[in-house]
Amino acid sequence: MANILIIGANGQIARLVRSRLLAETPVHLTLYLRRAKRLQQINPRRECVVEADVLDYQALYEAMAGVDVVYANLNGPFAVLAPTIARAMVAAGVARLVYVTHLAPEEADAMPAALKPRIHCTLIDPSRVQQPTGALPEAPQHFGNLAATRRYVADLVVQTIVNPGPNSYSSLGISKLDPDTTRPGN
Repeated sequence: MANILIIGANGQIARLVRSRLLAETPVHLTLYLRRAKRLQQINPRRECVVEADVLDYQALYEAMAGVDVVYANLNGPFAVLAPTIARAMVAAGVARLVYVTHLAPEEADAMPAALKPRIHCTLIDPSRVQQPTGALPEAPQHFGNLAATRRYVADLVVQTIVNPGPNSYSSLGISKLDPDTTRPGN
């Protein structure tokens, strides 16, 4: 059974991913968040909770013990958060990272170059529209009044965790929109 660490476990997309992973896979989840009391029911056979800040390196490192995949869904400065996560991963011997974030163009290379070869990272940026060719635009292109729905982002995260090969070392945008979505982030 795989062990997945979800950083930012109470986020809207992270809750969808958590629910899907529990329903569709036999994985064990470590739920990492600042305020654990916000979580709803916990399955004690398949989940454990760590209450700490992502910038608390020691807590993050300890939470990664025995973890196979780190899934981070954070709404904060990638250039600050990613290096801390990457250093803890390398120290704990975890090689797989799925990170959902809205990247500013200057943040795309925030992960230290020395850590990149050691981490199989998939960056998912819901604010980037994938081109029909499958290639991403050079800079983020926003949907205007539409955004990739949380459900589609969660689906991509789950697929990437379950079958990491096709998306390893990738930066992905979302090209499928829910036609009923009229506001960002549904």
